[in-house]
Amino acid sequence: MSKFMLPISMLAPMLLLSACGSEPTKLNPTPDSVTFTYEDNSLSAVTQNAMEYCSGLGKSAKMRNVNEVDDEKVAIFDCV
Repeated sequence: MSKFMLPISMLAPMLLLSACGSEPTKLNPTPDSVTFTYEDNSLSAVTQNAMEYCSGLGKSAKMRNVNEVDDEKVAIFDCV
């Protein structure tokens, strides 16, 4: 499995959580990365959220990957 792909078992809870609203949902934050689910046309908001999260750690956000699963988008950012 590629290090850029999330296992289905990790995506299912993300999709359930993200169904609760239209705001980007932060998932699995670590000192090295952060994952968000979001709806169409809000990638810029997700990117801003990732930049703010990583900035709080003294790092910059770098987009690693964007996936779409069942019409839900998942963006993964590395904090570098």
